[in-house]
Parts: sequence; structure tokens; C-alpha cells
Amino acid sequence: MKKFLNILLVSLTIIAFSSCKDDVDNPYSTKSNISVIETNVAFQAKASKGYVKIKADGPITATVASKWCKAIVSGDSVAVSADENDDLNGRSSLLTIKSGTDSVNVTIQQSGLIFQLSAGSSLSVGDDDSTFQYYMKHNVDVNIMSAPDWAKIETATDSLKINVAANHTGHLRIGYVKYKAGTYVDSIKVTQCDFDKDLA
Repeated sequence: MKKFLNILLVSLTIIAFSSCKDDVDNPYSTKSNISVIETNVAFQAKASKGYVKIKADGPITATVASKWCKAIVSGDSVAVSADENDDLNGRSSLLTIKSGTDSVNVTIQQSGLIFQLSAGSSLSVGDDDSTFQYYMKHNVDVNIMSAPDWAKIETATDSLKINVAANHTGHLRIGYVKYKAGTYVDSIKVTQCDFDKDLA
């Protein structure tokens, strides 16, 4: 019994000693002097700008792994810019920020091109003035490249509207509404006439 108590006492002493040793700081472990406070680098397909805010003990530097984005350091922030993504697929790149011997990585993400328009390739209208509105979904800027002078084009967040003026020429007239979304270019052929007045 006495031998068992001695063994138990020795075991408890070893455990207590080990616990005390665990409380001692590891001289080889170090705390990073750089951390990410805030990010805004998830972009739509159009050319975009964002930032990463950093907390660091010293000056910081920044590099990006892809040519389609750029990073410029300003104080404790990194300004990030991305070129327009003309591809249907999304893409990502790695931003590395360093301060002294420490560094952090931030992923920059950009979605692919989205463009949908419910209009067909042609539109036939009568001689009276009329308006046609089509649903449009896009994540890049949509630009009207050209349109006939008798048609007024309006673009909104989710629609494209074609306002056709009345035709008093006595003749059939044809024009094209040409538009561009990113690198995607297309057109709508607009034909305006009244068969009895303009053709017969």
C-alpha cells in the first residue's frame, strides 16, 4: 500500500511540474505584426476599384499575382483596381501584403460578363409613334453606339426602351440600334412602315 502511495505521489508531482512548464511562453512562437481589418475586393465584371485596410506595426508593401488588377499602398490601406472582365467566366488573383518579415494574403475576386436582352434581332412597327420596352440584365455598362434619328433609346438598370417617332415620310424606313456591353456588340433592326400608305 505504501509503495502504491509513493508511486501516486510521484505521478502527481510530474503532472504538476508538466502543467507549470506549459504555462511558460514558447520562446520560438511569435505573433504576426500585420492583420487585415477590412476588405472590399469582390468585383463585378466592369472595371472596378476597392481597398484592403491593414493594421501593421510598420510600413507595408503590396503585390498582385495577375496583370488585370493593380495595388497601390496608401498609409495603412491598399487601393485595388481591376480591369473589365470581358470573359463569361469569373476570375481571381492573390494580393500579398507585407510588413517587415510578416505577410498576409487576400483573394481578389471578379465575376464574369453577364448580358441578357429579351429583344430579338429585329423589330417591325407601324407609322404611328410607339414605344417598346425589353428586359435587360447586365453587370457591365451598356452603351448605345448608334441609332436612327427617328428612334430614341433609353437604358435603365433592368431595361432597354425604344421610342419610335411617327413616320410622315410616306416611305418605308429602316434603321439599326447598335449597342455594346463589354466586348459584346449587337444590333436591333427597326423597320417602320404602313403597307397601305408606304408600300401599296
